Amino acid sequence: MTGAFSRGRSATIARTETHNAASYATHEQHKGLGLEFRKQWVSTNDDRTRSEHGAANGQVVGMDEPFTIGGAKMEYPGDPKGGAKNVINCRCVVMYLEPEDEVVDDTPVIAQEQPQERQTDFTPPPVASIIFKQAADARKAVTDRLAANGLDARHPQSNRFRGRDATMWGKTDDLPDDVMVALEPCLEDCDRLATLFNVPALRGIKNISGRRANADMGDGVMGIHPDQMGKRIRGGKLTATGQRTNDWVPDHDNWETNKNGRDWTVSAHVDTGFEKFRSTVYHEFGHHVHQMYGVSVQTWNDNIGRRRFSWKPPVEVKISRTRGRKAPSVYGDTNYREWFAENFAAYFTGNRHLCDPKFVKIIKELIRDAYK
Repeated sequence: MTGAFSRGRSATIARTETHNAASYATHEQHKGLGLEFRKQWVSTNDDRTRSEHGAANGQVVGMDEPFTIGGAKMEYPGDPKGGAKNVINCRCVVMYLEPEDEVVDDTPVIAQEQPQERQTDFTPPPVASIIFKQAADARKAVTDRLAANGLDARHPQSNRFRGRDATMWGKTDDLPDDVMVALEPCLEDCDRLATLFNVPALRGIKNISGRRANADMGDGVMGIHPDQMGKRIRGGKLTATGQRTNDWVPDHDNWETNKNGRDWTVSAHVDTGFEKFRSTVYHEFGHHVHQMYGVSVQTWNDNIGRRRFSWKPPVEVKISRTRGRKAPSVYGDTNYREWFAENFAAYFTGNRHLCDPKFVKIIKELIRDAYK
């Protein structure tokens, strides 16, 4: 690993920043004219256009109103508020309309009458529906995704956790081919979860082979132990069924006796090696949510940037004050953060019946309020 950008990433950054600056300048210029403009989103008519941007083609709003792009609120193409997934390599433009203007678009990119509504839940794709990429393609997809996500302006520029500084942002450490093959679709899921909770998408993958943990999370960088995570998918275990080892069902009315039937982690409740791998990735993304949800860059800089490490993000404050927590696994008893992450993994791997009702209430509130 080096600190230098590849030629491809440098070109992506240059194209994106140039487009964003031009869009911002044009938007500010029209605002300053004092006329009652309306704005119309115009997408490029080809197969490289994002589906969310194609769906927004022709959307008209007032000058001081945001467009709705895949659930994100954006003033103009390239607006950082849309996040990396809406900004990187975007080629959309805005037409500024005076009251008497009428524009007819004869060639919409995607024929939809309404802009796409933001998602209100997430269901993981069935293993049988996943097309696993070849190793080289998976590695490139992971690298490109992290490079794009690393440009998200919502990511703080100071680190709360050791080993998660700028040398890891927008990058991935080297991992074995089979781990990359399994990781690639999981990161796509994580991007969808990031949209659901309105948090910045993951921006780095770190090799933590020197640690005892299977995986960890901090500052938008997920740590992966290549051997421990690889055990879940090697030896034909990737899509082979029969990996479920526990059918425990919670009885919250008789918890002190019932909890003894729990396994170490909720990954015992899924069927294939890949799903065990994915369960751990979702667990770590749960940590990302409680670390980043509702945290502005300014708030982060005022606290972590000034090394005030006693500060807690709002979700961590909430869950630390939740009394009578009941974890769906033994590991979830470790502390309030692991309680949240284990419930999170169970919830989004289709095992919601395992979850603590107190967690379910919190997670629904977080989804409901994510864009307020």
